[in-house]
Amino acid sequence: MTLINKNLDKVSRRFMKAEVEWDIECDKLRYSKDLNHSGTREFSELLMRAVDVGDESSLAFDLKERQCIRVYDAISDGKNVSLVKVPENRCHELSKSEFNKFYLRGLCRQAVDEGLSKIVVFDESVERVYSSSKLLSDLRADMDIEDIMGVRKSEKRVFNVEMK
Repeated sequence: MTLINKNLDKVSRRFMKAEVEWDIECDKLRYSKDLNHSGTREFSELLMRAVDVGDESSLAFDLKERQCIRVYDAISDGKNVSLVKVPENRCHELSKSEFNKFYLRGLCRQAVDEGLSKIVVFDESVERVYSSSKLLSDLRADMDIEDIMGVRKSEKRVFNVEMK
């Protein structure tokens, strides 16, 4: 899972919140298949609370506490369907992925609003430069961060982000 080092100050939270609100207003908020029925109903509220005063850990806690994640996955082998218990860490994976996406979207929106044209994403081995507006557009189109950055989802990497 790709992680992003975050600076969750008032400014970054305000831009993250604006992006969540944009998704809600445009009816584009993605509801993961990992959410159950009540999770789908509560997700936007829990995400907004995490953006306002929490982080991905508080979002994961709330998803688990409110029992928002499905208990079983239906797995088909082409002939039969079997139920497999969902891994215990599914709520953590979902919360990290969604929170990272909205953090990065918030930074892109901030950069665009401040007239900064570049977002630099880097770790110890790679540095990638993106157009702020293009990256925002890709993230709004629900492209995965890993796909945009060209890394495998199974890689455990931590990236820093700068606006330029």
